[in-house]
Order: sequence, then C-alpha cells, then structure tokens
Amino acid sequence: MRKVLLLFVVLTMGLVSSGCSDNTAEPSAGPSTSDSDETTVDVAEKDFGIAVTPGTASTRKVKFNITNAGPTTHEFVVFKTDLDLGALPLTSDGTAVNEEGAGVTHIDEKEDIAKGATTTLSVTLEPGKYAFVCNLPTHYKLGMRAGLTVSS
Repeated sequence: MRKVLLLFVVLTMGLVSSGCSDNTAEPSAGPSTSDSDETTVDVAEKDFGIAVTPGTASTRKVKFNITNAGPTTHEFVVFKTDLDLGALPLTSDGTAVNEEGAGVTHIDEKEDIAKGATTTLSVTLEPGKYAFVCNLPTHYKLGMRAGLTVSS
C-alpha cells in the first residue's frame, strides 16, 4: 500500500511541477465511509485540473461528489487502466481520450456538468488503478486528469 501511495504522490508531484495541471481547487470535505461500506470521494473540477480527495479507496462501492468550480462546463469520465495518467490513448484527432482505446476500460461518466454545479456518481470498482478525465476536446491534454487506487 505504501508503494502505491508513494507512486501516486510522485505522479501528482510530476504533474504539478511540470505545469500540466493546476490542482489548487480544494474539495469541500475529506474521505468518509457510511454504514453501507461506501467510500465517498470529493472531486473538484476547474479549468484545467481535477483534484480528488482521497486518492485511494478501501471499498469497492465509491460515491463521487463532483463539483465544477470552473467557469465552463466539464464532464467526469472514469476509466480502469494501468497506464500513466498522461499516457491514455487519444482519438485520431488527438483532442480527447479514446474511450475504447487500448489499455483503458470505460466504467461510467457524468456529462455536461455546468459551472458551479455539484452532482454525484456512484460506481462499484474492482481493485486496481483508475483514471478520471474531463474528456471534452483538449481538456485532458490541458491537465484535467486525476487518479484513484482501489485496494483489495
């Protein structure tokens, strides 16, 4: 578990230091679990970054509280993948993640999240690594990506 956490921290620091992502938006609350053994993950989207708290989940049921803190519409797409966050397969025009590309499995998504809006997405996730992106044209490439690890 420590190796996974260390890898997440190293990847996050690399994104921040390279200027690929501006993750200064703070989610409203920390991790929590309910009696139904569901992990709540807070997500803050803005132009052009995604902040996820916490970056790990110990339960397979995950509820994302997604807030669009940016001035434009965004979306939240969940992929299962072992690929690095910045190496997801792109569409032929290179402007978005290919949702059926090699190395990614599309899990679920919330589209058209208006500026200032909050929505939720509940999913059951197998243990492994997940990537979250805003898949509107150019948003992924501008840094709207984050990750989560689900432990077994």
